[in-house]
Amino acid sequence: MKILAVDPGEKKIGLAVSDEAGIAARALVVLPSRTLEQDCADIIRIADEEKAGMILLGLAHEPGAPASGGARSAHRLLARLRASTRIPVRTADESFSTRTAQQVRLERGDPKKKRRAPDDSLAAAAFLQEYLDARKTQTE
Repeated sequence: MKILAVDPGEKKIGLAVSDEAGIAARALVVLPSRTLEQDCADIIRIADEEKAGMILLGLAHEPGAPASGGARSAHRLLARLRASTRIPVRTADESFSTRTAQQVRLERGDPKKKRRAPDDSLAAAAFLQEYLDARKTQTE
């Protein structure tokens, strides 16, 4: 089953998708964040195009920290997605996905300037890969 990962942000939304076997994640696209309704419609459209059997929404889990505006927006997106599609929507911790994406860029040899700008689709691929790896470990 393919999984579409969503890294929501205030300005951009990063998307990544797994392969059918649920082994590998790949960055897909970065969308501009617009309204809640438009963002939800775009995510569902892409999930349908990719034939995703699940949507995995990244939420930052910071114990003891007050919910930021971005966190509240992500929770509103979660509720809207769950109400708008029959595709199951689950959440994953994406707290360190941006750092992981920067590390991937470093290992690839990307120029320093390019490494500083966040790539939300790489961040989505990072937490999706963590989710896939954890699922694989649980079934072994």
